Amino acid sequence: MKKEQLVIIGILGALGLSYLIFVFIPGRELEKNHLYTIATITKFESQSEGSKEAKISYEYKNRNYQGSFPITMGYENKFEVGGRVYIKFSPLNPDNAKVEYDIIVPETFKNNDTIIKELPN
Repeated sequence: MKKEQLVIIGILGALGLSYLIFVFIPGRELEKNHLYTIATITKFESQSEGSKEAKISYEYKNRNYQGSFPITMGYENKFEVGGRVYIKFSPLNPDNAKVEYDIIVPETFKNNDTIIKELPN
């Protein structure tokens, strides 16, 4: 191969790799295409730096998913084992999920496997 051809292949490869990284950055996919469901807090674990992490479980399309989220300052007393939280997740990759801290799941809302497009106000 000629040197010019190798340079062009290298540039095209770098552009292709950059595109794939940009498209599949976690969070970006979640902002473009997401649904909401309810997760149950299964336990808490202490982290090495003294903070806590909540382990959660949720279901989508009859499959169980596990996740976790850090308990940040100001939220230490808001969560308990067995408590429920709304999560935003990607239907293309349900392991990609984010907890919605500020919206409480009402006690009257009993069905954890409900999938919704928008959170209630």
